Amino acid sequence: LNPWATVPVLELNDGTCISEAIACCRYLEEMYPEPTLMGKEPTEKAFIAMWEHRMEWDGFLAVAEYFRNTVERMRDRGLTGTANFKQIPALAERGEERVGRFFEVLDSRLGESEYVAGDYYTVADITAQVSLDFAARAGLKCPDVKSNIARWYAAVDARASASV
Repeated sequence: LNPWATVPVLELNDGTCISEAIACCRYLEEMYPEPTLMGKEPTEKAFIAMWEHRMEWDGFLAVAEYFRNTVERMRDRGLTGTANFKQIPALAERGEERVGRFFEVLDSRLGESEYVAGDYYTVADITAQVSLDFAARAGLKCPDVKSNIARWYAAVDARASASV
């Protein structure tokens, strides 16, 4: 369904396929605008988009860098897509360092607000939670001393949508 051979892919009833997580989120936000996950007015939308991007870049992609460069079954799959790329151990080390920094930044941010982008749950929280779950599965568990992350994670993990 996706020429880049990645997930997710959202296939619509008319056969249209939308790939890339944020593009799928944008479509779903337009189709089902309540509750809003991407903001109500321009400044809020931009602020949420900024934090969602940081959660993807600093969190999810850092974990992917570590994971794809350490896991044996990914030996020739250092990057997603249709082309093969060999693992690079130095990138695994860098990914692990990046994930550690992600934990620091996220914990600090969550000391300033209830949720990643402010006072309510948004797509930035979804990306952050997916990043933390991915990190844990990759063997990079968030340190227990990150109390702001622990508080926030307990809240977002208790949501019905997190149990699907």
